[in-house]
Amino acid sequence: MSTEAQPLDTAKLETVLAAIQALEQRLASLQHRALVNSPWLTTAEAAAYLKFDSTAGLREHIKRGTLRPDGKRGLTFLFRVETLDAFVANGLPEKLREPRADRVQPPPVPRPPRTAGRKWVPPADDPYAPPPWYKPDRSRLLKLLEFPPPQERC
Repeated sequence: MSTEAQPLDTAKLETVLAAIQALEQRLASLQHRALVNSPWLTTAEAAAYLKFDSTAGLREHIKRGTLRPDGKRGLTFLFRVETLDAFVANGLPEKLREPRADRVQPPPVPRPPRTAGRKWVPPADDPYAPPPWYKPDRSRLLKLLEFPPPQERC
């Protein structure tokens, strides 16, 4: 066994420091939670309790009706731990375990071009009349009206 000091690996050291900071933040949030001692969990806390990656999965279950929140504060749903435990104990209904066949979208039907079938003949009394679907660009017309016409040079 050698008594020489080995060089420090800065990448490993930074990783360890980042992990320590994350643990300190988690501990601070748990201590805050213990101080508050509320029976209510917010959406983010409930998602963390259920080990979801984000609140999106929890909100999806609420939208489907498989999970009902116990309350609401603004846009945040509130849950009790008992409700979340019952949700996990009951499991997912059979219809949600399997992928739904009716969600498979058929390939899109090719559409004809927008101009297909539009044959327009101008009226005999006004051969320069625009077609009925033509909508002039008003901003361009207004720009033309703002400036005086160019003067001819001598």
